[in-house]
Amino acid sequence: MSQISYIFENELVNYRDLFERFCSPALYFPKHVTICRRGHTSGWMYYLLDGVVKVYTTNYFGYDRIIGYMKKNTLFGLDCIEPQNTSIVNMDCLTDIQVLPFTGETLKKMMAKDASFAYDLVVYYSKVTRQLAFDVENQSIPDVTTRLANFLYLFMESPGYREDGKINLTQESMASAINSSRVQISRIYSDLKKDGIIKVYSKGISIADREKLHALCHL
Repeated sequence: MSQISYIFENELVNYRDLFERFCSPALYFPKHVTICRRGHTSGWMYYLLDGVVKVYTTNYFGYDRIIGYMKKNTLFGLDCIEPQNTSIVNMDCLTDIQVLPFTGETLKKMMAKDASFAYDLVVYYSKVTRQLAFDVENQSIPDVTTRLANFLYLFMESPGYREDGKINLTQESMASAINSSRVQISRIYSDLKKDGIIKVYSKGISIADREKLHALCHL
């Protein structure tokens, strides 16, 4: 079973000092700021020192599809590694954040300096690619309950869930994550709660019965 969730955290924590040596000075962005919009580019990629960034796309009808939540010691903006490329995603600050900006030339210098970093960067990028591949596969499943069960089960493997035991996403965010509607999520939550599979809180849920949830999955 894939262990990929769409939350990334501390993937490159061992190279924080390396980024601090090679990158431009740290920048600060307040909560709710959009760092980059699809079709545009800031000319930079970013190493996230602290905070949370939401990476997502918006379709023709204005519906958001979450690609991932990036937390500290991860990278975002890699779709603009070549200067002529514009972003294919949107990137918003969910909290106040601190980042180290860098370019493709910066990465070249860092990879030449540290071969282990070069390999681990490929591993990191592969994890992101696997997450995207899983997401595409999951969206091909027509049954919303199965898509939600897949998502919840894999989410349990994320560092955040292992730490506090909760999935702190609103129903609207959950709907965006699995390409559904808030009404559908609310209905399925009600069924899962009735079956003793989840516990519902004012903000988010927790998994009460892992085995029952797995029985609903298609992984």
